Amino acid sequence: MLLLMKAACLERLMELNTLGAADSLTRFLEAQFVINAAHLDSIYAAIGRATTARVRRNFDAIYAAGVDEYYPGVTGELIEQLHRALGPQLPSIAARFAGDAYCYRAGWPDLTAVRDGDVLFREIKTSDKLHRSQLETIANVLLPEGLTVDVLQLAALRMK
Repeated sequence: MLLLMKAACLERLMELNTLGAADSLTRFLEAQFVINAAHLDSIYAAIGRATTARVRRNFDAIYAAGVDEYYPGVTGELIEQLHRALGPQLPSIAARFAGDAYCYRAGWPDLTAVRDGDVLFREIKTSDKLHRSQLETIANVLLPEGLTVDVLQLAALRMK
């Protein structure tokens, strides 16, 4: 989701970046939202105007800049499907995220899946409970947007 939002507003982030446009490729979204707090409305507007083709091009550039090590396995196809499914909601999701970007950054569910335009967020737990950042992200970002979030508790099956 963070890559999706970043790809949707990359050009605006590049315009605002005083360290140079290339820095916007690798700097985490939460940092860019905090640094550019005075420009968030224009960032949300850019997210709302982004086409799926632009989001894909921007994602490819971000991923090629070395971000792939932080988000292994994310594909351009997934980003495109997420944008098609969430595009109209993305500015609102970004605004919610910006409300406490560093807390929410750490609270996204383990899995994000999309099929036929439906998006599912799933948190997988073994022995631990939901952390504060997870509770906050689910309650303040995802659920108010009407998104589906499941929390699965896994248990070991012992056979003799």
